[in-house]
This record gives sequence, structure tokens and C-alpha cells, in this order.
Amino acid sequence: MKTLTPIAAAIAFAISGAAFAADNVTEQAQYGHGNDAYAIQLGSDTKDNLILQKQYGNYNKAAAEQANEHDSKAIQYQHGDANHANVLQYGGGYNHSVSKQIGDYNRSKTLQLNEYVSKSFHHQEGNGNKAKTLQAHGAYNVAKIKQSGNYGEASIKQVGSYGGVVVIKQKGYWNETDVIQYGVGNYVGIHQKHGGLNDAHAHQTGNHNDAHIDQKGWLNDADIHQPGDYNYARIKQRGYRNDAEIDQYGDHNDAVVRQRGRRNDADVDQYSDKSYADIKQHGYRNDADIRQVYGKHHDAFIDQKGWYNEADISQAGYYHYANAQQVGYGNDVYLGQIGKKHEAVAVQVGGYNDILVGQFGHCETALVLQVGHGNSSVVFQ
Repeated sequence: MKTLTPIAAAIAFAISGAAFAADNVTEQAQYGHGNDAYAIQLGSDTKDNLILQKQYGNYNKAAAEQANEHDSKAIQYQHGDANHANVLQYGGGYNHSVSKQIGDYNRSKTLQLNEYVSKSFHHQEGNGNKAKTLQAHGAYNVAKIKQSGNYGEASIKQVGSYGGVVVIKQKGYWNETDVIQYGVGNYVGIHQKHGGLNDAHAHQTGNHNDAHIDQKGWLNDADIHQPGDYNYARIKQRGYRNDAEIDQYGDHNDAVVRQRGRRNDADVDQYSDKSYADIKQHGYRNDADIRQVYGKHHDAFIDQKGWYNEADISQAGYYHYANAQQVGYGNDVYLGQIGKKHEAVAVQVGGYNDILVGQFGHCETALVLQVGHGNSSVVFQ
């Protein structure tokens, strides 16, 4: 029995599968040395698909497979050396995948499995970047990754997602982004600008959530988790080693964190509904925490300028308002409210001042202002 060469075997395999596929189109163009391009269109339901592969340079690899897929497109463009691109479209229809690589040693992988009317775009300009998208068991999703720096990594998973949109933009060096979406109508936008070694993560398992992360500098970390519905979260960081996290388990909440400087830390937890949290920090090693654990209609604000300041706000119940502002160094404030319709405002200017406010019951109000050094105030109502 004669043994087929690998190329002949591939041709024979394609011919055997062609009996089951109809009206599919494949176009390939190669310019350079040592490039590889693979296109496979197989399955009884595989029809009206397009695979387009263009390679300019040396030792690039492109692989595209469409199986039991219909009315879908896979486009791969490579300009440079040693780039790899892979796409698999299986069991769905009307999907669109585009991979464009300009540079060297970039990696692109797209999986669209049992997916319908969804789009994936990978645009890589630079060297050593990695982009991966998984769209499965959903429909009308959009995933966009644009990498114009070097050695960045970006991953998007849209599983059981309908009408989800993710946009990732990376510049700089060694930045990392990871996004997971389940649910209906969620949006994530992440922009990592000049700098490097920044991390950004967004995880949405609810519906109609909106998440934004904007980072510039080095070694910043941002995390957004939205298991609830109709939540909005935004993190903006400038500087070095800043850390921010927003968790929204309730519904109809808004949270904003803005940090500039070095080693600032901010954390927002919202288990309540229809609440608002805002943290703004400028300086060095400031720490801010807002926890709105149950109830509805809470508002919390923290604004810190300086270094080694710490502010904590905890609210449970209904219709609370809390505002903490600190300018200076080593200041500490805690505002805790349980019940209904409390208001607490704390302002400190100077160094090593402390404020503790605890309010229980209904309709209490506390206003504390301290200017100077080493002051201490305690209010319980």
C-alpha cells in the first residue's frame, strides 16, 4: 500500500470532505520564505463560508478551520516574521473573525464554537504579543483586541453571552488583560497606555453591566467583578503600583475609582442596590475602602491627597450619605452607618489625625472638621 505524503494526505482529506461542503471559498497568498497556511472546510452543514489568508515575510503560520459552520468568514493577515494565527469556527453561523499581525513573534487564537452572529478582531502591531478570544454558546457578541506595544497578553472569554461587547487596547510592555463575560448586554472597555507590567481583569456574570479600566504607568493592578445587573464601574490609574478593585453584587450601582501616584490602594464592595461609591486618591500609600453591604440608595465619597492616609466607609440600610476628605499624612477616618437616612461628613487637614463616627437608628447627622496634628474625635449616635 502506498503511503501518502503529508501534503497529499491533506489534499485527500479535503477532497473526501468536499462532498459534504458546498459553496465555500478559500484564498491564500504567500510572499517570503518558510510560510505555512492551512485551510479546512468540512462538514455536512458547512456552506457559504470564506477563508482568506495572506502572508508577507518569513516563517509565519496561519491555520483556519470551519466545520459544520455556515455563512462565516475567517481572515488572517501576517506581515513580518514568525507570527502564528489560528481560528476555529464550529457549529454556528454568520460569524466573523479577523486576525491582523504586523511585527514578529505575535500569537493570535480565536475560537467561535456554537456561536452565531458574533465578531472577533485581533490587531497586533509590535512584537511578541498574544491575543486569545473564545466565543461559545452565545450570539451577537463583539470582541476587539488591539495591541500596539510589545509582549502584551490579552484574553477574552464570552461564554453564554448575548450582545456582549469587549474592547481591549494595549500599548507599552508586558501588559496583561483578562475579561470574562456571561449574561446579556454587558460591556467592557480596557485601555492600557504607555508604561508596562500593568494588569487589568474584568469578570461579568450578570446582565447589562458596564466596566471601564484605564491604566498608564507601571505595575498597576485593576479588577472589576460584576455579578449583579445594571451596574457601572470605572477605574482610572496613573503612576506606579496602584491597586484598585470594584465588586458589585447588587443591582443598579455606580462606582468610580481614580488614583494617581504610587502604591495607592482602593477597594469598593457594593452588595446594596442603587448606590454610588466614589474614591479619589493622589499621593503615596493612601488606602481607601467603601463597603455598602445591604439596602438601597447609599452614597459614599472618599477624597485623599498626601501620603499614608486611610479612610473607611461602611453603610447598611437605606438612604445613607458619607463623605471623607483628607489632606496631609498619616490621617485615619472611619464612618459607619446602620439604619436609615444618616449623614456623616469628616474633613481632616494636617497629620496623624483620627476620626471615628458610628451612627445607628434613623436620621442622625455628624459633621467633624479637624485641622492640625494629633487630633482625635469620636462620635456615636
